[in-house]
Amino acid sequence: AEHPYGGLLKSTMGNDKMELNSDIKALKKRNAELETLNRVAATVTSGLSLDSVVDTAMDKIMEHVSPDIAVLYIVEGDNFLLKGLRTNLTDFNISEESRIRVGEYLYGLAVEKVEPVFSKNIGNDPRYTRSGLKALGIRSLATLPLVNRSRVIGVLGLGYVQVQDLSVRSPFLQAVAGVISAGIDNARLYQK
Repeated sequence: AEHPYGGLLKSTMGNDKMELNSDIKALKKRNAELETLNRVAATVTSGLSLDSVVDTAMDKIMEHVSPDIAVLYIVEGDNFLLKGLRTNLTDFNISEESRIRVGEYLYGLAVEKVEPVFSKNIGNDPRYTRSGLKALGIRSLATLPLVNRSRVIGVLGLGYVQVQDLSVRSPFLQAVAGVISAGIDNARLYQK
């Protein structure tokens, strides 16, 4: 005869094994994120010109963060000028996305609030009124202010065709944005 608690013990051990597998998966994901952050930092902070820093940052983002589109704007007065763009999508109309103003759209909102702004589905988000990314099939968007020494120097946008909650990746994405901010600031200082 089986012990009266035998089924409970088997069930508990099964749950422990599932939790362990979940913990291992989370650790592997965190390790991959730290590895990505290290690669981005190593390459972005070694650039001496603003263009090379932005180009390297955009390449590393596409390679390791895997958005369908990545855009980087630099502050110019009250406007943000498109400085970097990478996408694996076709038929992208650059003109609509070339300039934004503080407070406009999700990009400008992130800058105005000086905090990341996430949209799980821009098609249903009244804060996103542009048609360019929607027309490309982008559904989820993360916009991250690029801040260095308490001042906003730009904004990074990462768009994905697949609907997803990008806010769960916020600490990692903010760390990537922080590294890029430092690289941009260093390049600007070097150019002076």
